[in-house]
Amino acid sequence: MDSNFDPFAQLYGRLMDENESECCKAEEWKFFTLSYNAGQTAELEVVGMDICGIDDWVEKMISSNKTPGVDLLLARHSQLGRQDVPARWMPFRPAHFRKVFRGLSLHEDFYDFRTYASESGGLAYHSWRDPKGELIGLKFLIRSAHSSVTTHGSNWSFALTWHASTGRTTGFLDGIADIDMSDLEKYLKSASPQLGHPLMLPEILLDMITMHLNLRIRLPEEQKHFADERRTGVSHVYPFNTVWNFSFSEFRETMQRATTFNTTLAYLQRRFKFATQLARKLVEVLEEIEGCLEVDKDGDGGRRLGLEIGGVERKERFRNRIGLLENFECQVECMQKRNENTIAVLCTVLSQIDSKTQVEKAETQVEMAKAQVEMAKASLQIAQAVRGDAIPMRTIAYVTLLLLPGTFIAAIFGMNFFQFDTSTRQLIVAKSLWQYFAFAVPVTVLTVAIWNYWVRWEKSREGDINSASGAEQWCWEWG
Repeated sequence: MDSNFDPFAQLYGRLMDENESECCKAEEWKFFTLSYNAGQTAELEVVGMDICGIDDWVEKMISSNKTPGVDLLLARHSQLGRQDVPARWMPFRPAHFRKVFRGLSLHEDFYDFRTYASESGGLAYHSWRDPKGELIGLKFLIRSAHSSVTTHGSNWSFALTWHASTGRTTGFLDGIADIDMSDLEKYLKSASPQLGHPLMLPEILLDMITMHLNLRIRLPEEQKHFADERRTGVSHVYPFNTVWNFSFSEFRETMQRATTFNTTLAYLQRRFKFATQLARKLVEVLEEIEGCLEVDKDGDGGRRLGLEIGGVERKERFRNRIGLLENFECQVECMQKRNENTIAVLCTVLSQIDSKTQVEKAETQVEMAKAQVEMAKASLQIAQAVRGDAIPMRTIAYVTLLLLPGTFIAAIFGMNFFQFDTSTRQLIVAKSLWQYFAFAVPVTVLTVAIWNYWVRWEKSREGDINSASGAEQWCWEWG
């Protein structure tokens, strides 16, 4: 049986086949190629390429490149950096994908692996051997763990194959931005003497991942958090500028930054853990292939693989990297606790300020209630005084009520209109009595009319004053 037989080979790419019409849109992708030989010192040249020229480039790489080095096909979605690029989006139709990957000897499970790993990341390693069991190649599938935030994303997916017969690595790299491509060029030029090693390119990718997580995400975000800690007075207390002096907008903005930083830390924790797992896996692969130092063990002059070159140093670098990554994980955990403390301080202080405001409001209401009580007491005193004034007036009214009829009758009979005849003992009424009524009635009516007019005038004056004061109050409230 073929030692390289894969019972699942027929199933690779089934997700791609199912999502072909929805997720495979070549016109939305940009392509680049990069080739660099081991020991080369000249500048790298990244060549932009149309999808129609990829097949010719693959044929050229298969036929011409027989020396140690790298041949990479890079793809980038046009919306990279502006939106999160889903893992299921692919630049090739299934048939074209299989043709390119078979031409570059890459593992065809790339699409399914990339989709399944998604944001959590993953690593798959496959050794490629001849019928005698001799190592003739290594295949890697790497999906970098990333976040869904475009500013902190690194949607990197790698398919790599190292060929023992040539010491050359072919690969497909997806999600490489301009700044990442620039970093990759620098790494390849620096590592040029050892590009024939099967783990050189995976090691470069591991270092790029570590650098990206630290220099472009962790350190800048930590500095922002330290600034918030200083502003809130959590780490350094400033007597004139602490969280107690925050306005509501400052509370809201600081809390928003803290919650965003908390999400960033959660992603960082997972991404550092993935990088640590990747480093450990590369150490395992290195230890596994340490015995495969030669293609030809019969001494007929066959080319050595060169795996023993810098093997100890490479293993030390991996172990040092693992130690650093573990420290970064601890730092992320520490920052999570510090950030939780900042959030707790913000919530506590805001709650206390709110409680203080409520207490002050309650005290104000108590003072208002006391003022209302005093006003009620004053009103009661006024009412009592009015009542005291009303008693004499009522007494006068009662006396007037008792005496007025008699006084009126006495006044009538005291007039010259009435005479008493003593001889006949009869009351004689003068014929001019009508003159009294002729004068008395009009004067009474005139007096009542003047009084009524005066009362109405006073009421209208009071109404004008009240309406004017109401208008002034309305203008004050809405002005």
